[in-house]
Parts: sequence; C-alpha cells; structure tokens
Amino acid sequence: MFPLWKESPFIRLLFPIIFGILIYKLGWKFSVNTTAVICILILVSIFLFNRLKDFIQLKLAWVQGILFHFLILFCAILICGYHDVKNDKTWYGHSFEGYDYLLIQAKTPPEEKEKTYKIEAEIFELKNEHQSKEVKGTAFFYLQKNEKSQQIRSGNFLLVRNQLKQIITTGNPGAFDYAAYCANQNIYHTAFLKSSEWITVDTLASTISSFFQSLNQKSRIILEKYIKNPDALGIAEALLVGYRLDIDDTTWQAYTNTGIVHIIAISGMHMAMIYKSVLWLLLLIPTIKNKKWAIILSVLLMWTFACITGLPASVVRAACMFSIIAFGDIQDKKSNTLNMLFASAFFMLCANPSFLFDVGFQLSFLAVLSLISFYQPIYEKVNVSNKLLDLAWQLTAVTLAAQILTFPICIFYFHQFPLLFLITNMVAVPLTTVILYLEILLICLSYFTSIGAVLGILINESILKLNEFVFYLSHLKFSVWSGIQINFAQTILLYIFLTLFVVWLKQKKANYFIYSLIIVFILSVSFMVQRIQIFRQNKIIVYNISKQKSLEFLYQNQYEFIADQSASISMKDSFYTLIPAHIFYQSQKNNIPLCAQNQTTPIELFRFQQKTIGRIESCHFNCETPIPLDILIISQKCEENIDYILKQINPKQIVIDASVPFWKIENWAEQLQSKNIPYHIVAKQGAFIMDI
Repeated sequence: MFPLWKESPFIRLLFPIIFGILIYKLGWKFSVNTTAVICILILVSIFLFNRLKDFIQLKLAWVQGILFHFLILFCAILICGYHDVKNDKTWYGHSFEGYDYLLIQAKTPPEEKEKTYKIEAEIFELKNEHQSKEVKGTAFFYLQKNEKSQQIRSGNFLLVRNQLKQIITTGNPGAFDYAAYCANQNIYHTAFLKSSEWITVDTLASTISSFFQSLNQKSRIILEKYIKNPDALGIAEALLVGYRLDIDDTTWQAYTNTGIVHIIAISGMHMAMIYKSVLWLLLLIPTIKNKKWAIILSVLLMWTFACITGLPASVVRAACMFSIIAFGDIQDKKSNTLNMLFASAFFMLCANPSFLFDVGFQLSFLAVLSLISFYQPIYEKVNVSNKLLDLAWQLTAVTLAAQILTFPICIFYFHQFPLLFLITNMVAVPLTTVILYLEILLICLSYFTSIGAVLGILINESILKLNEFVFYLSHLKFSVWSGIQINFAQTILLYIFLTLFVVWLKQKKANYFIYSLIIVFILSVSFMVQRIQIFRQNKIIVYNISKQKSLEFLYQNQYEFIADQSASISMKDSFYTLIPAHIFYQSQKNNIPLCAQNQTTPIELFRFQQKTIGRIESCHFNCETPIPLDILIISQKCEENIDYILKQINPKQIVIDASVPFWKIENWAEQLQSKNIPYHIVAKQGAFIMDI
C-alpha cells in the first residue's frame, strides 16, 4: 500500500464519490427515495458494527472500511439524484407543452451572436388564457437581434411565447456534443424568439448573482474606457474578470496552438495572486495586528473576485483549495498540499457532481496535481546559483511539470499538442502577471483619469506585444502537432503508464518498470488495431449542418466531400463539423475522385463501392421507369409528395438532410411513417452514417 493513502486520506474518499457519480450518469435505475433508504441502511450497519466488542471490530476493521466507502458511493448517487432537475416534480419540462406563454427571468446579460442575442433564463411560470402553473428550470433563449433585445439585463422578467424545443445532438462524428454539455448543466431546451414574441414585464430584480454580474460589467466598462484596441481589450477582459466573448476565434486559436490558452482562463494562478497579494497588503496595515483576521479577509475578497468571474470550475477549485490552506494557516498547522487538493475536489463534487464532466475542472485539477507531484523533483535536477537564471529555471520547471499529467487529456479533448509551449510560457506567464496587476491598479485608480490613461496605455501596448509574439509563433509550421486521435481507453492507459513509470523512478523497483512496459505494449497494439480499422473504412456520411447539403464518401484514410454548390460551407461549420470528423476518422482529402458522379438536374447520382446514391431538391422530374437507389437524399425545397417520388424512384433508404426547413420535416415524417421504407431525418436524428 502506498504511503499516499495514509498521508492524503481524502484520496480514499474521492474514488467512491467519483464511482457513485459515474454509476448515476450511466443509468442508475432506482429513485432518490430508494437511494436514501440504502444510505440509511448502511448507516445503521455502521452503527451496529460500532456496538460490537472491541476485538471483533479490530479483527473486522476492513468491513467497516467497505461499509464507509459504500456509504460515500451511495451518498454520491443520492446527491446526483437531488441535483438532476428531471427528478423535480416542478420542473417545467414535465408539462410545458400545454401552455402558450412562459414567465422567465434572465440569469445572464445578452450574449451577442451572428443574428441573435442569447440569454440563459430561469422559467418561473407557465401560462395560457385560462390557467397558469409555477415551475422551475433553466433554458436558453435566442432573441432576434435589435435594440430592444440588447437592453435586457440580468434579473429582468420577460413574458415570452412558448417556443421551447429540445436541444438535440448533431450526431456529427467527432464533433462536440453540445446537447450533452447542456444536459450536464440541467439545460434541455432552447427557444428562438422574434421581437413580437416577448415583452419585458418587470424591472430589474436585485439578486446576489445580478450584483456580482454588475460588478463584472462595471469592471469591463472601465477597461473599455482606457484600453482602446479591441484585440487588447478582449485579452484584458479575459485576464481580469474571465469575460472571453470579445476574443475573436483567430486570437483564441493562436493562444491554443502555442499552449498558453490557460493564461486567459481564470484559474489557480489568478486566485493565488489575489489571495497572496491581498494578504500581504493587509499585513502591512498597522491596525491589523492579528494575522487570522487578515487571512479571513483575504479569503472573503478572494471569493468575491471568484463570484465576479462567474464561478467557473477552475476558479471554484482554486478558491476551495486556498480556503483550506487558509484554514490550516489560521490553526498554525502545516498543510498537506496534496490532501488539500483532493479535499477541494471532494467538496466541489459534493456541491455539484456535474463538475466531474467539466473539462476546465479536469484540466485544473490535473495541472495542480502535476505541479505538486513533479515540480520539486524537476527543479532539483538542476542547481542554478544565479538568482535571475534560477527564476527562469523555476518557471521552466513549473511549465514542464504542469504538462506531464495534462497532455493525455489535452490530446483526448483537443486532438493537438503545442510544441512551443515552453518558449511561449516563459514569455507569457511573467508578462500576463504584470498585466493582471496593472489591471487591478487600473480598476482601483480608475477615478483618476490621468493615472487611468497611463495604465491603460501600458496594458494596451503590453497585450499587443504579447499578441504579436503569440501570432508569430502560432504561424510557424512546427508550432503545433495536430490531428491526433486517441480514444478514452487509450487515455486511461496513458495515465496508468505515467503512474507506473513515475513510481518506478521513485522506488526503483523492477516490477513497476515491467508493468509500465506491458502498458506500452497494450497501447501499441491498440494503436495498431486502430490503424487497421482506418484502412477498412468505407462510409457514406450526410452531415448535420444547418441549411446545408453535405455529403461525404470515405474510403480507408481518404475522403471526398460533395459541397453544396448553392451555398459554400462556412469556416465555422468546417471548424466544428468537418475537421473534427476527419480527425476522428484519421482521413485526408483525396485528389482523385472516390465516386462516379452524374449531376444531371434535378437528380444527382453518385456511385460509390457498388452503392447508388441519389439526391433531389425538387419533385420536377419524370422517369419512364423507377430508378433503383440504395440511398435517396431529399434536400432543400423538395415538395412533400412522397407518393410521386416513390413512383419515380425506388429507394432502399431515404435520408432527409439538414437543408430541409423544419416546418417541412414534420410533414415528411408523417408521410414516411406509412411507407415500408427506412428513413432518417438528419436534423432530428443526427448525421447519417452508413458503413459499407
């Protein structure tokens, strides 16, 4: 048994709570009340066990340990049940379909999109002409972009027409599952509203959340006043208050490619700076003689800052950890940093089990764990006498240590690894630290216009120089290793290998080295099998891209995409749909056509691997004899006349692609249900993928 289990007892508590959350998410079938009864029975068993004679308790101590771990596991399931809004009888999702209007309260200020403003809102009441019903639950609302929707503020009550629709996954291979992401936040519906479909019915309601949001907004107004360049302003807002909507996609991608995107996401580094800086300043005040009061005030101010940022998982984790450290300092006890990390994770998961599936939580937890585990051993490998060089080596050791446990999960989620992370972090971390302190000074001294102007110029120029440096490195061909595809099992195997290899380095026991080699062998076999599967691929894919005809043929590691001639694929659709799919299938564009085409209007015919595919966008055609097709794809403005189509075409499978308007889809579905032909509606069921 590793000493870690005894030195850091919270790690033993963390495993059962994680398993409990996973069991619930994988489909726990029992009700919340049943789970509560199981918890009570285990508690009673522990109580009865403690009533036994001492020598029996000592002999069967392992039984008590098992019972205690099962208690935590079932408590975790119980907590998940209470957090799941679907278990709440007052959730709007159980009864909203019978009502015409919704009374909602905006939880967030409007977020600007291309054609709409997006708000997250709490639904309080369902209404129609004859009755109303009080409910709970949150949904996303997209309001037609105009001056009226722009003026909405967090806390406003709105009466809106009930246009709620379920958030469904696109089903595109390798793409981000937005529906699962929203479900993890207990959000299952969205609505698109015209200006005539909603009105403001009450003034701003004062809540704690709206108070902190107003502080966030006031801070951004000050930054906007003194930082004139939009690109610099976006980075400044992200650094200080975690507001990232003003950072354009190109800048975000450049920071990602160079491995420093973490500096523009509020995390442990920012919280450490706030906590330690405030504590240092408070201890300089002569009237504060008791260090305990300085620590308490520092913690309160740190949590105030955390609330202003919106409490993302990484901030909550850091704030929890520093709060536990502060508690230890108050009691004058030496802190076990590793145990405190596990404790902060444990309490966060107790408060909100969905954090377990938050990428920010996972990355921040692993980064801190990596720093605690590997920073000191790496730093001690090189002895530097010069103070300046020693500072540089400390930063290098921190950067290297943080990467060890984060690179597998980064590859799993983002399919790339920044090769220049060491160079960029050496420049960006010290510079952004200075910028952050300057921003705090700017907020504190913003009433002095001349000082604010000077600080604004310094921040503006510093960020622009940083951006220039980041863009230069990101444009180098070798800046990032991209297109990497590993699955969940391979990610777990990588972590097992790292654990075994590190234990071998520390304990020098040959067994652990042999075990690590076995894991390397299993990984090699899995990659070999993956490669074999790639060269056996034969697929026909109809992507779920809104208002677009999109057809792709995949053969081995080559693909041919049949673009929509009437509307080109946007960069956004390519980035979020096509590129992830090509990484997922490890495929690249083929210069030689993979299929034979006959694009005669109004029927487009394709021949691929002995399969005949037809695509139509209107019913204005007449065939002497029915055309046999393996797949018929119905697109765009095709009239809802299935009987006429089936007289002209004899398909084995019908696919209605995402270019067909929603109002037509219901008509198509009703007609196709009466026919004995398999059909797939892309906009509802996700991308169509056929293996040949």
